[in-house]
Amino acid sequence: MIQIGVDFRGRRSKWPRSIALARFLREFALRSWCGQRGCLETWISGSGLERDYHQIYGAVRSGEDIISLMRAGDANATLGRYLDRLGRGLATVCNIIEPDVIVLGGGLSNVPEIYIALPAIIGSYVFSDSWSAKIAPARWGDSSGVRGAARLLAAQI
Repeated sequence: MIQIGVDFRGRRSKWPRSIALARFLREFALRSWCGQRGCLETWISGSGLERDYHQIYGAVRSGEDIISLMRAGDANATLGRYLDRLGRGLATVCNIIEPDVIVLGGGLSNVPEIYIALPAIIGSYVFSDSWSAKIAPARWGDSSGVRGAARLLAAQI
């Protein structure tokens, strides 16, 4: 952990913990589409869901197929791991900025079951006695990111 540019060492640690963690993440974490290692995107995206399913079950399935299997009673563990990772990531954000609303985008934001399960998962990881942010899908669904990028480009022209 780094606090205002200073490494947190802990009582029994000779080396800064942030250095050890950074080395671990760089060496063992998956490479993200951006070229970095350890990005949460590698776990909470549709491709992350597909990779997790393949690692556990040995079969290659699309995100849509995995969600269909989950709705039929299979692949619940895969979606559970996905939701836990997403919940931990969002809880970290909530611990820092305490948002009123969390807006989800991307293909998996079209899965209504996420919005039912996610509040309790986030609540179990936040450092607070109460947590109440609203979780909502992006207004224009999984196209919201593209629309936002186009709007930014138009504003620069």
